[in-house]
Amino acid sequence: MTNNPKTMFNNIIGQDQIKIALTGAIKRNEVGHAYLFAGPGGSGKRTIAETFARAILCTGEEEKPCGVCKSCLLTQKHHHPDLMHVVPDKGNIKIETVREMMRYFADVPRLEHNRVIIIENSSRMTVQAQNALLKSLEEPEPGHVFILTAESAGALLPTIASRCQCFKLTPLNDTQMTAFLKEKGCPSDRVPAVIEESEGLPGHACQMMEEDTHDPLRDLAVSVIDDIQKGKRSSLFDFAEKAASEDDRGIGIMKHLLRFF
Repeated sequence: MTNNPKTMFNNIIGQDQIKIALTGAIKRNEVGHAYLFAGPGGSGKRTIAETFARAILCTGEEEKPCGVCKSCLLTQKHHHPDLMHVVPDKGNIKIETVREMMRYFADVPRLEHNRVIIIENSSRMTVQAQNALLKSLEEPEPGHVFILTAESAGALLPTIASRCQCFKLTPLNDTQMTAFLKEKGCPSDRVPAVIEESEGLPGHACQMMEEDTHDPLRDLAVSVIDDIQKGKRSSLFDFAEKAASEDDRGIGIMKHLLRFF
């Protein structure tokens, strides 16, 4: 059976080399004990991590994840007893959380022979938490798999990153983004603008499509452009103050203005 990245990851466009490598590991039954998916926010790290985890835990006989076995049904409902998902709490992942993970891993798998922990935004682990995790990465138990996500491998302690199989996600090109947006039902007249503003990041594109079409901040940006073209620059300062208070959304619209100029 040949490697086909669209079997296991048919919900993910792009990142073909990563998909081929992970699909091959599943088919050859050569899953490692630790993986790190690194890339900018919105690049699809969580989606790949969760899909890979489902494949590891799948008990189907053919393509994994099969989507119909007991394990797949449980992961779809977020109730699988052998899958733990860790996210930062109030900005950090503390040593107490890692110790809880270790107690979880100390138990035997309840359904099959594998147990998976996804640590999202793993760079948010404190130094103490990363050091507590290190022993498990140095002396892994059979069937125990850690899946970490981070914006870059350099954001983690070198001792952590070096013990993981690292995969770097990159922004999608325009052709891939067009296919992604078409699949998500984005109106054709909005596709060019979404591609430009999302900068090849599917997560950002989805966020843009979920926003109200008549976003007051975006409408204000359009009026600022019109004012500047007419020689009225004062409105730019009011807009900049408003955009700065809107965090990531404001930054995205500011980037759009910069590209325009």
